[in-house]
Amino acid sequence: MSIALALECVGQTASQILLKLAITSHEPHRILIPFPQITGLQFTDAKRVDAEWRTHLMIHASWSGLVLNPGESKTVRLSVRPASTPHPTRNDQADSDYRRWAISITAGRYDVRFSMSVDGNYFDGDSHYRLPDVEKEARELEARAWVGEAKSNVITIEHTEPPAPPNAASAEAPPASVS
Repeated sequence: MSIALALECVGQTASQILLKLAITSHEPHRILIPFPQITGLQFTDAKRVDAEWRTHLMIHASWSGLVLNPGESKTVRLSVRPASTPHPTRNDQADSDYRRWAISITAGRYDVRFSMSVDGNYFDGDSHYRLPDVEKEARELEARAWVGEAKSNVITIEHTEPPAPPNAASAEAPPASVS
C-alpha cells in the first residue's frame, strides 16, 4: 500500500518551527494510518547526525488514526520546540506536542524529513496499540490498515538560538531523551 508524504515549513522563530505535513493516499481503497506523531520528524545536521527528541511527560493516551479515501489528501500541522526554548507552562501553549516534546538542535542548518512505518512490529508507546489493534480499528471503519514505510521530501531549515531568559536557572529536572 502506498501513501505520499509532503513536508513544508510554514513558519519559524528561534523558539518554534511550524511544519505542515500533507498525507496523500494512492490506494484504490479506504485506508487507516496512525496519526502522524511529531517524533516522526528527523532533524539531521551537516555531519549527518540525527538530533534526539526529549520529553518531560510520559503519557498513556488513546490511539488515533487518519482515514484516507482513494486519492484523498489530509494535512497535519506540527509545532516543534527546540530544546533550547524554555519548557512552556500549561497555559503557555495549547498544542500538547509543543509542550511535551523538544528536539535537541543547536544553531545551524538541518535537513528535516518525516518518516512513518507500520509493519508486524508496530507499537504505539502512548496507547500500547500493535498492528492487530490497528487492523481491528480499520475493520470497524470499513477500511484497511495501512502497512508500509513512507518518507517525506527533505526540507532545509536554518535554526537560530533564542535569547537567554533573564533568569536562566531552572528548577526543572532535565528532560528524558527518546530515540
